[in-house]
Amino acid sequence: MLTITLEDLPKYTDEEGNITFPESLIFNGDLHCKGDLNCKGYLRCEGNLTCEGNMHCEENLRCVGNLHCGGNLRGERALRCAGDLHCVGHLRTEGDLRNTGNLHCEKDLYCGGDLRCESDLHCGQVLRCGNDMYCEGNVHSGGDLRVIGFLHCEQALSCGGVLRCGRNLTCKGKLSCDGDMYYGGMPQSPL
Repeated sequence: MLTITLEDLPKYTDEEGNITFPESLIFNGDLHCKGDLNCKGYLRCEGNLTCEGNMHCEENLRCVGNLHCGGNLRGERALRCAGDLHCVGHLRTEGDLRNTGNLHCEKDLYCGGDLRCESDLHCGQVLRCGNDMYCEGNVHSGGDLRVIGFLHCEQALSCGGVLRCGRNLTCKGKLSCDGDMYYGGMPQSPL
């Protein structure tokens, strides 16, 4: 696995500002990409990660600071962010997603595994989780919210469309849903 710093970055950057890492690597420091960022392996950023375009990682993506993506963000495996995560486009990860700060996705958010957010989670459109979802803050989905497994929210939960939860639904704050609610496989009336 490569370990690189800011001084090594021009080797991986084209004229348009796109960055391509051909293998797994650890980036020491803050990473700022003016175009698209593609990593053909595991990417660990030991600082803040900012990408003005789209971001794609073929393995796990880990950021120990804040992560900001100005386009779509796609991870083929797990995504872990130790700070705030903000995605202007669609966010899709095939594995687990864990975020210790606020998670803000302006469009659709799809997580293929468990989704755990230790602060507030805001999704501007449809939010889908392929397994269990746990949020210690508020959850807001501008569209439908679908969780295959358990859904646990420590504070308020707001859904702008249909709410579907395959297993138990726990919300310790105010629960509001503009559409129908289904949990545990059966249609239920709002609480």
